Amino acid sequence: MHRVDAIHRAIQHIYEATLDPENWPGAIASVAQAGCAHKAILHAAASSGPNLAISSGFRADDVIRLRQELEHRLPDWIEAIPTGTALRQTSAISDDEFRKSDLYNIAVRPAGGFYGIVAPLLRGPDHRILLAIARNLGSADFTAEDVRATNLIGSHLVTALKVWQRIADSEGRASAAFEAIERLSVGVVFLDEKMRPVLANPCAEALARSRDGLLLEAHRLSAIRPDDAKNLADAIASATRFGGARHDAPESATLASSAWKCLIHRDPPRSPLIARVIPVGPPYRSSMDVASARTIVFIMEPDRPPAIDAPSLSSTFGFTHREAALAAGLVQGADLRQAARQMNIGIGTARSYLKRVLSKTDTHRQAELVSFLLRSSLQTLGDRPAERQNGVYDRNV
Repeated sequence: MHRVDAIHRAIQHIYEATLDPENWPGAIASVAQAGCAHKAILHAAASSGPNLAISSGFRADDVIRLRQELEHRLPDWIEAIPTGTALRQTSAISDDEFRKSDLYNIAVRPAGGFYGIVAPLLRGPDHRILLAIARNLGSADFTAEDVRATNLIGSHLVTALKVWQRIADSEGRASAAFEAIERLSVGVVFLDEKMRPVLANPCAEALARSRDGLLLEAHRLSAIRPDDAKNLADAIASATRFGGARHDAPESATLASSAWKCLIHRDPPRSPLIARVIPVGPPYRSSMDVASARTIVFIMEPDRPPAIDAPSLSSTFGFTHREAALAAGLVQGADLRQAARQMNIGIGTARSYLKRVLSKTDTHRQAELVSFLLRSSLQTLGDRPAERQNGVYDRNV
């Protein structure tokens, strides 16, 4: 019964580690205990990105030597073990042959080990995962029961590592998406099924802080004028209902492109804000890691001059600092003389900068240049205030 408990404990620790990577060393220690071993190492190699080695019972320099052997000089007898199968070392190579091997003399003997169980858990063009458990030099060989325990745990290790990788990939995609949304010069607000904000970008928060048309509070996204508030609420409700309803294939295909539009009026002479409400399907919620979101509201300012990030222009097109400043000024609506005055340079110098900017963007006229830069999706927050909330709304407020 003690062995069964040890196996269950190891499996539990493995799956806990998928949610908290700091628990992986403890999980591998549990694997070693379940296999009645003194040491264990889980080695994962990928064709792209860093390799991974999680160990228990090995010193840091032992792990380095083992990794080098496993990554660069994997013995033929390990290569011959079927994928997904745990095998005692003595079933594949004799003790005398093992004592003469590089693996033993370079890595295993300095670590104070001898007998081991090796399990190639996954082999593929992009990934390789190998588990090895070992006993200290002078200990008896592993038993058939030890091998069975390792085989049972190995299948769970593969599943857990795949889940861990998916979680890591999802977090990476969500982080990149959030960063892009935060840099938009368009307000973006995610709403849940009760039409409450769950996430808003800095642009949306800045528009709400101005108290000119838009209201963004912990429990609602609305408008100051009653008519605008009703139209916005109706649009959000319609999008939420559409996103939550079952659709046949042709209708589902149009889900992402469906949008409800309304105006949010501001004090004259400012033009009204334009709000577009779009239902969010499950694939988009998953990729954004905003599980509770049901709709997205995009809020645009038609009269806001475009904001261009000069450093982005420099890195993208190879502009100098002054060339990027001139290009940004032109995109924001200044003519060449106005841009020159803003930069405190003469018109002749401005023309020289413009000529180089046109050459670097392969454009021929100022209007063509402005259009090209706007299409290049380099718009950012520009003059938006840097201060912001954390973007997540506490409904207990």
